[in-house]
Amino acid sequence: MRLFPNSLSIPVVLFAASVCPAIAYADLPGDPLAMARTASLDGPIYAFDMTYRLGDMIAEGRIDPTYPEGQRINIKSPARREWTDDFEQAVERLDAQADGNIWCQEYLKHVPEDAEPAARTDTSVTYTFTPKPEPDADGAEKKLFRSLIGTAVIDAKSPALLSFQIHLPAPMKPNLMAKVNHFSMFVQCERAPDGRTYRADLDLEVEGSAIGQSFAQKTQQRIYRLFEPANPE
Repeated sequence: MRLFPNSLSIPVVLFAASVCPAIAYADLPGDPLAMARTASLDGPIYAFDMTYRLGDMIAEGRIDPTYPEGQRINIKSPARREWTDDFEQAVERLDAQADGNIWCQEYLKHVPEDAEPAARTDTSVTYTFTPKPEPDADGAEKKLFRSLIGTAVIDAKSPALLSFQIHLPAPMKPNLMAKVNHFSMFVQCERAPDGRTYRADLDLEVEGSAIGQSFAQKTQQRIYRLFEPANPE
């Protein structure tokens, strides 16, 4: 799973031209970050209900990854006649990507192995870092990542990612033809019935310009109900 899903169209837009420590860290049961990275992802595939907002379009639907591609999403609202072209394309991309991988552990690949804790409590450890891009990221995306600040909160008692955030502290130019004025992404995780943490909320905002044209996008996703087994009647 890419940090910037194609359904959010961020690579296309951006790169078209591209303190309250309660206990000592040593008292925690091992390294929570390392343990969260290696926690088992074995478990059932869930279907889920989700709300999705792209610009002014707000949708609600059910996604069932056990169906064949092209049949995984059932949009409850809005009615088909109200769909915009951009929204229809977003639904198609979401359907293609709906492989059942909704697990927050995936975001830990963007946390450097040597990330140090910035804050600790008796229940969580917070890490701050410069996030790692995807191995196949292009030069513009790598440059953007070097400008971002990341924060990850790990459950200290049952190690797993609880939240993940990256933001751009100041405007930057990923290449000569584009400028990013604002970028922020926040993922809030919740526990599935089997104990894994899943992406319950995702908020993404980006503003800037590319090839002389301004762009602004706000996307929100919320998974608010899981079903097991998938595709319940």
